Formats: sequence, structure tokens, C-alpha cells
Amino acid sequence: MTQEQVCSACVDQLAFKDVCYFSFPVGLLDVDEKSRKLFLEQVSNQFIETRMRQIANIEKLGLTEAFRYLQNAQQRFQTRTPEGYSNCKTDCRNAVISALSSLSGTEDIRKAVKILGKKGIIGAREEELIAAFENLLAKMKDVLSKKGPHPPMATEEEDAELALNITQALVTYLGKRALQVK
Repeated sequence: MTQEQVCSACVDQLAFKDVCYFSFPVGLLDVDEKSRKLFLEQVSNQFIETRMRQIANIEKLGLTEAFRYLQNAQQRFQTRTPEGYSNCKTDCRNAVISALSSLSGTEDIRKAVKILGKKGIIGAREEELIAAFENLLAKMKDVLSKKGPHPPMATEEEDAELALNITQALVTYLGKRALQVK
């Protein structure tokens, strides 16, 4: 089996983005097919177990909806259209609000941040850090919200990409912190 065949099989089975997480030893091409198949099966099983743990943690924290919004935002960004960029930003805003609501029990950003601060999810209960997060999240919501009766379309790819990257980092951070606290 050639290296190209191994990569093609992985791409067919796991999709391009996921195959990038694997690194195979060069010697894998020199072993018999049974050994190669066993090794690839172990790598695949480890990958699947890791993904299943991540999904279980997301569900345990009640962040399923927030990550669904993030996934939608990524898909809308990939359309590479003005409408897609605008919808990407909307889904980013919804992901932030959903994550805060799930972890705090309220959609009010300022109240949610204070609750998360008391729970120890944001910072080590340092008032300045909590206030900074409160301001950051409130500003993010404003930036990601459509304004006025005829909101301008987000035509800039960079704006939508920035919103997506910040939202991914923020929701991931909140999820990791919430897991540490629990």
C-alpha cells in the first residue's frame, strides 16, 4: 500500500480536516497489511474515543446548542458570500449568548458574567477580570448584532473570520473552565 493510498483511504473515511490530526510512522508502509490495518484501527479508535469524550463533556455542560451555533457559523462562513458572512456573525452572537445562558441560567450578559465569576468559571473571582469579561462580552454582542431597520451586510470576510475565531476561542475557554470547576 502506498502512502498516497493510505492518505486517500483516511480522507475517504474521516474527511480532510480530521486526517490532519494523524501522523503515521514511515515504517507503516513497510509492514504487512494485517499489522497496518491493526495500527490504523487503533489510531481511528483513539480518535473516535477522544471525540466522544468531547461530545459527552459538551452535553454534560449543556453547551450543545452553543456548539451547534458555532458549527453553523463555520458552515455559513464557508459559503464565502456577503449573506454567509452576515449569518456567520449572527450565529457567533447566538453561540456566545447560548453558552452564557447554559452556564449561568440567564441571557443577560452582565448578570451571566457575574454569576460565572461567582462560580469561579471566569477568573479566580478577581473583580477586575470579571469586569473585563463583562465588558468584552457585552461589546462582542454589540459587534455581532445587526443594527437599525436595514442592517448593513457583513461583506468583509475578515470581519466574519475575526468574529468566528473570537467566538470559538471564547466558547472553548468557557467550556474548559466550567469542566475544571465541576
